[in-house]
Amino acid sequence: AQIAATVLLHSSEALAEFNGQMFAPRTGAFVGLWPRSKVNSAIYRANMQMLYGGLATALAQPHPELFKLSLMPSNGFVITLAFPGLASRTRFTNTSELATHLLEDSDVIVTPMAGFAPDDIPPGSLDEIVRFTFSATPPERIDEGVERFVRGVKLAYNLP
Repeated sequence: AQIAATVLLHSSEALAEFNGQMFAPRTGAFVGLWPRSKVNSAIYRANMQMLYGGLATALAQPHPELFKLSLMPSNGFVITLAFPGLASRTRFTNTSELATHLLEDSDVIVTPMAGFAPDDIPPGSLDEIVRFTFSATPPERIDEGVERFVRGVKLAYNLP
């Protein structure tokens, strides 16, 4: 089956701030609604800029031909990346599986995009798409997640 992924960078401490958790740690299981009003908007905006800036600087600027990076509203903000042919260069069947592997044993959770409306998914094959979003995550966890993902993508594409 073709799936893409939502990659939520978070910490257990950040989730503890909410009345209900959106995803169970490590499993990515949906367990409740995410009360957005509880998120500190300054941290939320800073995390969005850090995540977008990190991915754009490391991947989009030096290699724009390989994928597109878009910032699209969807109950907040999501950063969507499409990587043409990336999974076929690896032992994984889709980019979601690759992201899960690259981010294993970190505070980054990969979950299927099955619940997203078709309008929220950019054109292209779902097996090429990875979606990042963020919560009240400590900045160093965002940097770490971006660095691990970028390193794996560059390795798969044989980029410097």
